[in-house]
Amino acid sequence: MHSRIKHPQKILLSVVSILILLVLNSFYGSREEISIDAKEPAYNLYVKEVIDGDTIRVEGGESIRYIGINTPETGEPFYKEAKDRNKALVKGKKIKVVVCEKEKRDKYGRLLGWIYADNVLVNEALLREGLAKVLIIPPCGSEKEAEFLRIEKEAKAKRLGIWKSEAEKYRHAISITPNEAGRHIGEIVTVKGMVTGVHKTKNAVFINFSTSNEFTAVIFKRKFREFESAGINLMGLKGKTVAISGVISEYKGHTEIIMNEPAQFKILK
Repeated sequence: MHSRIKHPQKILLSVVSILILLVLNSFYGSREEISIDAKEPAYNLYVKEVIDGDTIRVEGGESIRYIGINTPETGEPFYKEAKDRNKALVKGKKIKVVVCEKEKRDKYGRLLGWIYADNVLVNEALLREGLAKVLIIPPCGSEKEAEFLRIEKEAKAKRLGIWKSEAEKYRHAISITPNEAGRHIGEIVTVKGMVTGVHKTKNAVFINFSTSNEFTAVIFKRKFREFESAGINLMGLKGKTVAISGVISEYKGHTEIIMNEPAQFKILK
């Protein structure tokens, strides 16, 4: 009988240790998951990575797309400014995420949410500073559409960020030839040269400046109408000398500028 209760303190210590480990595992495990089926629409999460101006990745690996706004894409003016400002507002912080209840995810699987950091609605802050445009895709965001449009109008009137005049956006761009593009990847430049060919697919128009296509200007289908409205005949550019402004990027060993607005383009002769 005596041998069965040998070392009761060690047994008690082992039981307590196991219980502590179970509690800690439960606590930390719950922080690594987002249960989107829960009735509560809000979550407190830590931001691990800022993807761009309107997308972040939080603990557990979930990506969250900000509701109601759209920030510049890679290659567009103020892409870096929007991403850096987003980092300053949320990176490494615990934020409150209010997920859209009517449509929790977009077609890419990202959660759709309103982001609060330090009691600031980040979606609104980026819009107010001219680093985003209003983008309302029903059913999410409709309740703030009127307010967001008012804030966007104010940023436009003040010419903040992306709403600067066309001349201001590319005012500091250096002028280079198509052959020099490879030395300026990631920089805003103005490439001047003669168009050697124009190729159109169902998704984009490609403006080439040499037979080897080492440098190309690209206009995606969603932007065709803007260039047409500006009176630019993209298919009639062969043989003309033009100036293309924007950020030089690299794609499959070639350099390119993605043109998102007519302000990036000018016929010289």
